[in-house]
Amino acid sequence: MEKTKDPKKLAFILYEDHSAPSYFEISKNLFRFLFIGLPFVAFLAILITVGGALYFKQIKRMVEKEEPKIITELKTQRLELLQKQKQLENDQKRLEEKLATGTAGTSGADNLASLALFKHSPNRQDLSQAPEVSLDEFSTKVSNDKLLVEFKITNLTEEQKKVAGFLFVVMHEGSRVSVWPANSFVDQEMSVVFNKGELFATTRFRPVLASFDKPKENELLFKVLIFNRLGDLIFKKLISDTI
Repeated sequence: MEKTKDPKKLAFILYEDHSAPSYFEISKNLFRFLFIGLPFVAFLAILITVGGALYFKQIKRMVEKEEPKIITELKTQRLELLQKQKQLENDQKRLEEKLATGTAGTSGADNLASLALFKHSPNRQDLSQAPEVSLDEFSTKVSNDKLLVEFKITNLTEEQKKVAGFLFVVMHEGSRVSVWPANSFVDQEMSVVFNKGELFATTRFRPVLASFDKPKENELLFKVLIFNRLGDLIFKKLISDTI
């Protein structure tokens, strides 16, 4: 290799047996690319290929690991749906039995005088003497033009069996009575149907927030009533409060 007059080029002389020497010139930039850049690009391509292969292999492992979890979740959802279906079938059967027996001789009917505001349903029973839920953390507060009533319904059943039904809060203010939910009254009737209440279901506890127009009186009386899906009264509590 000899020096060329052009500083940007490299000169080469190639000697072969029985042949005249051959003279070559090559750009320094091309020389660097062929002997430095090209190997680096090849190494980088290999590195990216290996990295990509490892990345997709990791994704495959994650998918394989998540698959049993998804299957477990689907089985759990299927079991819950089967339990709900069984519960609905049992409720339907009990409702048919209540409708078939009529209202005469209804068990606990004498204890339901406090429900005169509520529309009667066939063969309704008062099961509130052994309630499946309790009422805790009752409180009231005024916010703007509303009175907010907060409390928590706690499940008392063994093994936390799901309790479901309809919930009402009745507020007595002097001679005035207000019912929550506000749309509980049947159209063109001065009565409330049990399944117009706040629908709830809980295995542990369920927070409740009821809203009333701000009362004019400070001394208030609240009645919390809960019916099951068949119209039986399963919980009742009278609470006095001052705002």
